[in-house]
Amino acid sequence: MCAQPAYQPGAKQRVTARKPGRGTSDSIRKMAVLFTDVVGSSTYFKSYGDLAGREMLRKHQELASGPVAEHGGVVVKVLGDSVMAYFTEPREALKAAVRIQQRFALNNRGKEPKGRILVRIGLHYGDGIVEKGDIYGDVVNITAKFLPLVQGGEIFVSGQLQEQVRGLPWARFEKLKLKVTTEILKTLAIYRLSWDDQADLDPSQTTVLVLKPAWNLAKDGFDAAWKRLLQRKTGLWPGKPGQHTGLPDGSLALYLKEPSEAPGIARNALRLLRESLGRDRMPFLPLQILIDKGHFKRAGKPALEGIEQSLALAKPGEISVSRPAFGAMKVPSGYKVIAPEEGSETGLFRMTPEATPDRDDSCLFLYQHSMGHGRHAPCFYCGDRRHLPGDCPSKQLPDVTHGLERLGYHSL
Repeated sequence: MCAQPAYQPGAKQRVTARKPGRGTSDSIRKMAVLFTDVVGSSTYFKSYGDLAGREMLRKHQELASGPVAEHGGVVVKVLGDSVMAYFTEPREALKAAVRIQQRFALNNRGKEPKGRILVRIGLHYGDGIVEKGDIYGDVVNITAKFLPLVQGGEIFVSGQLQEQVRGLPWARFEKLKLKVTTEILKTLAIYRLSWDDQADLDPSQTTVLVLKPAWNLAKDGFDAAWKRLLQRKTGLWPGKPGQHTGLPDGSLALYLKEPSEAPGIARNALRLLRESLGRDRMPFLPLQILIDKGHFKRAGKPALEGIEQSLALAKPGEISVSRPAFGAMKVPSGYKVIAPEEGSETGLFRMTPEATPDRDDSCLFLYQHSMGHGRHAPCFYCGDRRHLPGDCPSKQLPDVTHGLERLGYHSL
């Protein structure tokens, strides 16, 4: 898209595609493009003034952007009284469009004309180019060209998008005969969408399996074992590999079509790590495993911002499952399941394979290995091997004799 010009109150804004740079084939993808446009914005500014007009535009952006994000889309541009977004899932784009119109209908209910906002929405599907957070191509241009044909409160979709969303029980498409002068629109089939207001428009959710090493609990050899697992990660899947992505902290996130596949993949990861560690393996594996279900994609790309809290509560060496994921999966045989306690903050189910060869009765407590890090003899004061007794932090306590006991430390 072109650089955004200074907004002139009351003036109709045009959304045009900028000239593309030297994109690559990797930047071309199938996408559904959605445009919203406020009907009569120029008249609104003239009737109610600039301040009311600016507030109307702010409200429009707020009501239109929410459903886009909820359904896995990305808002690319807000230009005056128009919002442009794209989706990789056409059905989610259609549901987002309906949600937007429902929100504006609710906003307008019982209000004076000054508080009402009427929007039109256009949807098209085709090849587009994503480059530096922007999109362009014919899929953008065509959507912008037929958008002015739409009336307030309506949704028009192209024939290309209608082909992708056939079979939805709540959606009905009426093919229109429109008088158009633009050559590109003369060959374009355009449909008016009507919908059932009682339809289930909940966003599609994705099951994700996150494998996160607990580096602070690991031995020196675990780093090499984890790298070997990443090299062999396609061996984790029992069938065809799914989408996966590496995270900045070295973790691995796997996206699954079926939640019930997750326990088997997690067990494969544990097995591969045990085999790699061999004799160096610990009484438990320093690996946090979380299976969750939610809205973890934006325009087909990973979006795991909401998963950190649950992952931090996952117990190393076990498989933790959120309530939504557990409710959606069928637990395979051969797993022991521990439900969360009543009123538990975590709300996580814990799963362990019934045959767990890396268990060892010599493990006094889960994090005992963290006391064994380092090359020195155990510290006289605290037992830690990472420093000499003369450098023990406990020596900074004013009352050394009983200071450790007061802090809750006891000799092993």
